Amino acid sequence: MCGDKPWAQADRKTVSMLYLSLGTEGRRIVCSRNPPLKMDILSTVELWNIMEATFIRQRNITFDRYMLPTTKQSKGESMEHLFGKLKEISENCELGSQEDTLIRDLFIANMQDPETQRELLRETLEPDQILGLAINMELGQRNQLQITNAQPKSHVNAVISQRSFRQTSQRPNTSSFTRPSNQLCRNCGLTWSANHKDKCIARGKTCNNCGLQNHFSRVCRKPKSSSNKPTRWNVNSVEDTSTDQTVNAIQNMDYNPQCESDYDS
Repeated sequence: MCGDKPWAQADRKTVSMLYLSLGTEGRRIVCSRNPPLKMDILSTVELWNIMEATFIRQRNITFDRYMLPTTKQSKGESMEHLFGKLKEISENCELGSQEDTLIRDLFIANMQDPETQRELLRETLEPDQILGLAINMELGQRNQLQITNAQPKSHVNAVISQRSFRQTSQRPNTSSFTRPSNQLCRNCGLTWSANHKDKCIARGKTCNNCGLQNHFSRVCRKPKSSSNKPTRWNVNSVEDTSTDQTVNAIQNMDYNPQCESDYDS
């Protein structure tokens, strides 16, 4: 008995109220997915099971098992939050007695901090111990970072300046090197100056000794060729008495065929 009415009559009223609570769209979906639906003979439990099968989305266990090993710790995510995500996904994977040990292994493998990983892999820990140890190590790293950031900036800047001074003092300063003003140019042989590089007369010229460009043979650093000796003219006597005597003196000049002129410019 349910109140003053028999149980069957009360159940029929419950079925009707439950069916009407679905609304027009809900009743249409239930009837279209479960034909033929005979409401006059359905019990409350049977209607409830039909509604669960119609509106509750069934989980894909294959997808859940795929998501479990691929869930990794993101940047800035805490150890406790990562462990909670793995625990939540594993509830739908039907892992049985291996659930706790599998979560422990995936928790270590998917964390970002390599220092914590090395510490947790030193020995086999129980699943209920590993989360507490990981949280303590994470807290210790945060405290260490706060202590480092709390140091006076003047002290840090002093240490950095001292290191920079040591490095610069040990390194030779080649940018400020200048040649002496009395040094000769290695390309033309003239006196070298600060702006001599752009004005050097040997630029674009070919050496008569080695055949390379941008220097003269008189300053060539390769071995001198025997056929490139300078020309030497021997004037026996030149007198300024008269034009005829000067012409005669030039005609009597001795020419040395072993010497050739060097016209680099």
